[in-house]
Parts: sequence; C-alpha cells; structure tokens
Amino acid sequence: MSHIQRETSCSRPRLNSNMDADLYGYKWARDNVGQSGATIYRLYGKPDAPELFLKHGKGSVANDVTDEMVRLNWLTEFMPLPTIKHFIRTPDDAWLLTTAIPGKTAFQVLEEYPDSGENIVDALAVFLRRLHSIPVCNCPFNSDRVFRLAQAQSRMNNGLVDASDFDDERNGWPVEQVWKEMHKL
Repeated sequence: MSHIQRETSCSRPRLNSNMDADLYGYKWARDNVGQSGATIYRLYGKPDAPELFLKHGKGSVANDVTDEMVRLNWLTEFMPLPTIKHFIRTPDDAWLLTTAIPGKTAFQVLEEYPDSGENIVDALAVFLRRLHSIPVCNCPFNSDRVFRLAQAQSRMNNGLVDASDFDDERNGWPVEQVWKEMHKL
C-alpha cells in the first residue's frame, strides 16, 4: 500500500463566524490525498461529539461543494448519508460541514487486512447496486455525457486543465490533443 501520509494535524483555519460554535473543542487534521480541488478537514477528539468533515472550495470548486450539498440533501431519501450540519455559500467560497459516517475507508481496511480485497470489492458492488437502483426518473440532476463534455471544453478553453496530471500514456501531450483523442472513442 502507499505510504503517503493521508492526513496531517493542523490548526483551525479562518472560518465564517456562523460556524464557530459548532467547531469549538475539536482537533483538526487536513486531508492530503483528495483530488476534488477542495480543502478537506477531519474534526475529531471532542468529548461526546461526533467526528465531522469540513470541505471548503473556492471559485469553481465552490460550485462543486455546493452541488455536493444539494445532492446529499436529495440522496437522504434513498440511503443513509452524513448529516449536513452547516453550509455557507459566498460569491467565491463554499463551506460544507457534515458528520462522519462511522467505520473505516477501504484503504484503512486494506492496510489492516491486506487479504480483504475481494470483500471490499463485494461491499462496493453492493453499494453501487443500491445507488444504481434509484430510478433515473427520480433524479433531478443532469450529468450526462453531453453536459460533462461541455464542462470539459469550457475548462479547456479557460486554461483550467492541468496537463501535468495526464496519465503516463498521455504525459506531455497538449490539452487539445487529449481532447481530440477522447472524441475518437
């Protein structure tokens, strides 16, 4: 398994004062491995209080954090999810505070029990079947291919694609070449 330090203890960031009361008394750790573009903190160690997660996004990532909050609210009708404790949106920032779901991540289980890969795959398959059993007609969100490609093209046109993050096969390619190759699929 990877030996990357998955989170780092940190001090509390500067926050909106409306959230301060909920966060007093917690220890803070910053996530080091996420790829969402958001800054994610795990809040823990407060006596008689649940662990929490705080996600912060700026700019376009603030829109993603807002979308996550909306989708969490909608999905609660269909499955157990973290509880949204607080949400703040400003023109350029979004802060989403949720409870943590008890248990361990797949990574943590694999670290502790390296031979448990099949069980993890089975558990993920059960979850995905449950998620995919939600009737599409009940879903108010559009994330189809046409929508996603339009988002990708907008990001490309605005210089927001990180070409250094391409996989090994496309390492060094210009963004436009990856775009053209993707359309050949």
